Amino acid sequence: MGHKQLARMRTAKQRPSQLDEGKDGSEPGDGMSRSSRRQVAALPKGRTKNTLRDSVYGSLKAMIITGQLAPGARVTENELATTLNVSRTPVREALNRIERDGLVERRPHQGYAVKEFGIKMFREAFEVRELLDGYATELATAKITAAGKQRLKDMVAECERLASLANRSREDMFQELQVGMDIHRAVAEISGNEMLCSLLNGILDKC
Repeated sequence: MGHKQLARMRTAKQRPSQLDEGKDGSEPGDGMSRSSRRQVAALPKGRTKNTLRDSVYGSLKAMIITGQLAPGARVTENELATTLNVSRTPVREALNRIERDGLVERRPHQGYAVKEFGIKMFREAFEVRELLDGYATELATAKITAAGKQRLKDMVAECERLASLANRSREDMFQELQVGMDIHRAVAEISGNEMLCSLLNGILDKC
């Protein structure tokens, strides 16, 4: 997936945070639409601690990447914890992770705000990723096993299935994007170079 397509996904239907409920159905003060609240509130029950943390993190990241939380939108621990019906601890950890990913910025006494990104940042990130991907593929080609090949085939098939869905939702598009990035992560893992894998994962966390 190219940087232009990803940039379009991030900017699609973005709306500014509103202090009062507006046409997009956002609740007062948080810039989060009702559909966004339904998405993040629908986390499965009976989760382990690690699964809960990952679910909160994944939901927040999906809302940012798909534009459901627009650039500049304000988010706080209390609001998110209430929306997700979880304690503030996993929300705080998720926000810290997303801040390290470079997707939000901390604002003293105001919580966090979604960062604004330009095409230049995406272009630079994809240029670096292209170099790392190429080297990872070269190493993985020499080391991949039959199980590794099947793993990649299954992931590609899932990506194609999601791409072929009719009337795709934003969640479907994000899931396709996520599977696509997981393919890159898998190739890096198969390469056997831990430093390369770490560097590539860092880039993928941002784009």
